[in-house]
Amino acid sequence: MLAVPATWAQPASVSAAALSASAAMSRAVGLEDEHERAELQDRFGPRPAGMDRDATRSVLLGFAVFGLAVLLVVGLLVLVIVRLVRRGRSRPDPGTPGWGSPPPGQAS
Repeated sequence: MLAVPATWAQPASVSAAALSASAAMSRAVGLEDEHERAELQDRFGPRPAGMDRDATRSVLLGFAVFGLAVLLVVGLLVLVIVRLVRRGRSRPDPGTPGWGSPPPGQAS
């Protein structure tokens, strides 16, 4: 049998794509296994407490984060448009009547 280093025996994480590809290959060659939860708990131990989270809470949190991101983008867009419109307004020349005091030597 091939000796596997201890660091390889327990991978840190397994991607969902690898699991689905592995499951598809297992089904294709007829190696699919089904196990009961109790059997898996006996074999591998209990699941960590955070693994069985409420799906509704996760979905709502995702929608909240998405909503805040959209709100931020819309707010920045409005800010940029307002700044461009204000910058583009024409200002009267300083010598025109009604704009500050007249230059020296000119009486009104």
